[in-house]
Amino acid sequence: NVLIIWADATKKEEVCYKAKDGLVFRLDSSNTMKCGDTHNQQPLVPPLMRKTRSKEASITFTDLTLRDVHFAVQALIMDFDKMWFKVAFRTHVSVQLYSCEQWETSIA
Repeated sequence: NVLIIWADATKKEEVCYKAKDGLVFRLDSSNTMKCGDTHNQQPLVPPLMRKTRSKEASITFTDLTLRDVHFAVQALIMDFDKMWFKVAFRTHVSVQLYSCEQWETSIA
Protein backbone atom coordinates (compact mmCIF):
# COMPACT_ATOMS: atom_id res chain seq x y z
CA ASN A 1 0.00 0.00 0.00
CA VAL A 2 0.98 3.61 -0.46
CA LEU A 3 2.66 5.04 2.61
CA ILE A 4 3.25 8.65 1.59
CA ILE A 5 2.87 10.83 -1.48
CA TRP A 6 5.24 13.75 -1.80
CA ALA A 7 4.85 16.98 -3.78
CA ASP A 8 7.15 19.87 -4.53
CA ALA A 9 6.27 23.47 -3.79
CA THR A 10 6.80 26.69 -5.70
CA LYS A 11 8.60 29.52 -3.92
CA LYS A 12 5.22 31.03 -2.90
CA GLU A 13 3.99 27.67 -1.58
CA GLU A 14 7.08 26.84 0.52
CA VAL A 15 5.80 28.63 3.62
CA CYS A 16 2.19 27.37 3.35
CA TYR A 17 3.25 23.75 3.01
CA LYS A 18 6.39 23.87 5.15
CA ALA A 19 8.61 22.77 2.28
CA LYS A 20 12.30 23.26 2.99
CA ASP A 21 14.02 25.53 0.45
CA GLY A 22 12.01 24.36 -2.53
CA LEU A 23 12.15 20.70 -1.59
CA VAL A 24 9.27 18.28 -1.21
CA PHE A 25 6.57 17.98 1.43
CA ARG A 26 4.18 15.20 2.41
CA LEU A 27 0.67 15.39 1.00
CA ASP A 28 -2.21 14.68 3.33
CA SER A 29 -5.99 14.64 3.00
CA SER A 30 -6.37 18.24 4.17
CA ASN A 31 -4.03 19.66 1.50
CA THR A 32 -5.60 22.40 -0.64
CA MET A 33 -2.75 22.85 -3.14
CA LYS A 34 -3.75 23.18 -6.79
CA CYS A 35 -1.73 22.51 -9.91
CA GLY A 36 -2.06 22.95 -13.65
CA ASP A 37 -2.26 25.83 -16.07
CA THR A 38 -3.27 29.21 -14.67
CA HIS A 39 -6.80 28.96 -16.08
CA ASN A 40 -7.24 25.23 -15.41
CA GLN A 41 -6.20 24.67 -11.80
CA GLN A 42 -7.11 21.28 -10.31
CA PRO A 43 -6.71 20.10 -6.69
CA LEU A 44 -3.57 18.04 -6.16
CA VAL A 45 -5.49 15.83 -3.72
CA PRO A 46 -8.61 14.43 -5.46
CA PRO A 47 -12.02 15.27 -3.93
CA LEU A 48 -12.60 11.66 -2.78
CA MET A 49 -9.39 11.88 -0.77
CA ARG A 50 -10.04 15.33 0.72
CA LYS A 51 -10.86 15.67 4.39
CA THR A 52 -12.81 18.77 5.41
CA ARG A 53 -14.29 20.01 8.65
CA SER A 54 -17.64 18.48 7.71
CA LYS A 55 -16.57 15.16 6.20
CA GLU A 56 -13.88 12.51 6.31
CA ALA A 57 -12.06 11.42 3.16
CA SER A 58 -13.75 8.53 1.30
CA ILE A 59 -10.36 7.09 0.33
CA THR A 60 -7.03 7.59 2.11
CA PHE A 61 -3.54 7.33 0.66
CA THR A 62 -2.97 4.12 2.60
CA ASP A 63 -6.05 2.59 0.91
CA LEU A 64 -4.16 2.72 -2.40
CA THR A 65 -2.10 -0.14 -3.82
CA LEU A 66 -0.04 0.31 -6.97
CA ARG A 67 -1.30 -2.24 -9.50
CA ASP A 68 0.27 -1.07 -12.76
CA VAL A 69 2.09 1.79 -14.46
CA HIS A 70 1.28 3.05 -17.95
CA PHE A 71 3.21 5.47 -20.09
CA ALA A 72 1.85 8.12 -22.44
CA VAL A 73 3.69 10.67 -24.57
CA GLN A 74 3.80 13.31 -21.84
CA ALA A 75 2.54 11.48 -18.78
CA LEU A 76 3.02 8.65 -16.35
CA ILE A 77 -0.26 7.00 -15.37
CA MET A 78 -0.43 4.90 -12.21
CA ASP A 79 -3.22 2.41 -11.55
CA PHE A 80 -3.88 2.37 -7.80
CA ASP A 81 -6.89 0.04 -8.14
CA LYS A 82 -9.38 2.46 -6.54
CA MET A 83 -8.02 5.49 -8.43
CA TRP A 84 -5.76 6.35 -11.34
CA PHE A 85 -3.10 9.04 -10.92
CA LYS A 86 -1.72 10.92 -13.89
CA VAL A 87 1.59 12.76 -13.60
CA ALA A 88 1.86 15.12 -16.57
CA PHE A 89 5.36 16.02 -17.68
CA ARG A 90 5.59 19.72 -18.38
CA THR A 91 8.50 21.60 -19.89
CA HIS A 92 9.64 22.63 -16.40
CA VAL A 93 9.58 19.08 -14.99
CA SER A 94 12.74 17.05 -14.64
CA VAL A 95 12.77 13.42 -13.61
CA GLN A 96 15.22 12.71 -10.79
CA LEU A 97 16.11 9.36 -9.26
CA TYR A 98 17.40 8.96 -5.71
CA SER A 99 18.49 6.04 -3.59
CA CYS A 100 16.45 5.51 -0.42
CA GLU A 101 19.37 6.84 1.62
CA GLN A 102 19.69 10.01 -0.49
CA TRP A 103 15.96 10.63 -0.22
CA GLU A 104 15.86 10.25 3.56
CA THR A 105 19.02 12.25 4.29
CA SER A 106 18.89 14.98 1.64
CA ILE A 107 15.41 15.42 0.21
CA ALA A 108 12.65 14.58 2.70
